[in-house]
Amino acid sequence: MIRSVFQNSSPLFTIILSGLIMVVSFILVFIFGLLVIMPFIDISIAEIPNIYNDLTNTFNVNLLKYIQGLNTIGLFIIPPFIISYFVGEKAINFLNLKFSSNYMTIVFVIIAMISALPLINYLAEINSNLKLPEFLSGLENKMRNAEENAQRVTEIFIKVNSVSGYFANLVVIALLPSLGEELIFRGMFQKLFIKWTKSQHLGILLAAILFSAFHFQFFSFLPRMLMGLFFGYLLVWCKSIWIPIIAHFINNATAVTFYYLYNINVINTDIENIGAEKDMFAAVILSIVLITILIYVIYKYEFINKDKNLVNCR
Repeated sequence: MIRSVFQNSSPLFTIILSGLIMVVSFILVFIFGLLVIMPFIDISIAEIPNIYNDLTNTFNVNLLKYIQGLNTIGLFIIPPFIISYFVGEKAINFLNLKFSSNYMTIVFVIIAMISALPLINYLAEINSNLKLPEFLSGLENKMRNAEENAQRVTEIFIKVNSVSGYFANLVVIALLPSLGEELIFRGMFQKLFIKWTKSQHLGILLAAILFSAFHFQFFSFLPRMLMGLFFGYLLVWCKSIWIPIIAHFINNATAVTFYYLYNINVINTDIENIGAEKDMFAAVILSIVLITILIYVIYKYEFINKDKNLVNCR
């Protein structure tokens, strides 16, 4: 019954139904995850919202990381596989789960993401200083408060100085989000947006906007949206979801690693200052040049060469 609704509906209606499935999956996984852990902790479900009031407590922070992992699994990782079943496609095809890229592409992508760090921070600095018109000052204040609260939680999450804490952050902050967000935004929504708009570029743009907006951090919206665009074109060029997943993971893992090294005093530079400070504009220019070259290399290496191979096969 549900499969027939999906298969006979318009792309826009499929997008709306997909959103409902995400909500249901999120709620069920969250409830199941709490039921699993409740016998092992000393607080009730009703007390869980109170853990935000004391984030100096290690137990509270670890519980929040567990909850964030549940949220990522329920909201992003599980729904694409359910939706692929309802639309009548195998997940491996619907989500582009086949790995069809050259391993050199992975090297180029890793270098590109690390090279992009100064530019990302520079754009984040510009974005953070944007101001809304005076009549929207109330909305701006609410958005800034939400941004600051999210930043505060993130800073507490990454403030670890143990190897176990570092690897836990790699899983919760880097691995799970890169896997889940790429499956849902690039693997699923981008495909549905392209089908709906009948435009590859517009579909990629809409998926990138949704990806950035979903983080509810509007004063870092621009760099996140541009990363979403890059991830979207990586999927189109490489025809494998694993390439944008790797790119996304490298971005997140680089931040986690930098903060860990900073916390244990191996380095003395805050990662967010690279490219954001005034005396680092040369690094931003170099970042732009390197990224431009690497994007062209990836495009030519993957997209153009693959199209030539397809023509030759015919």
